[in-house]
Amino acid sequence: MHKLQKNCYLQKILLGLIFSVCGDALLNIDLFPHGMGAFALAQICYISAYGLKPLKPLFAIPFYALAVALYVLVLKNLDPILTIGLPVYAFLLTTMVWRSMVQ
Repeated sequence: MHKLQKNCYLQKILLGLIFSVCGDALLNIDLFPHGMGAFALAQICYISAYGLKPLKPLFAIPFYALAVALYVLVLKNLDPILTIGLPVYAFLLTTMVWRSMVQ
């Protein structure tokens, strides 16, 4: 990794950590949707840091299949706000896991 690439990677990871801290703080003051949004932004930062090369899309299939299966399993017991928020957040988490695994 070149110095500029490493610096950009570190900045994205740091920004993700900052969003994670904000998410924790928002959850502590009962602002769950805002906290979830901050955690989503953190995941986007991590995904951006890992990048999309090498792509290896077939490697992602089991991860997304598991995420969908778990969502279907808990869907009937979700609060209305989570029926939208959970799949979005699960998609981001799953993408982050996939991108980290193929690096």
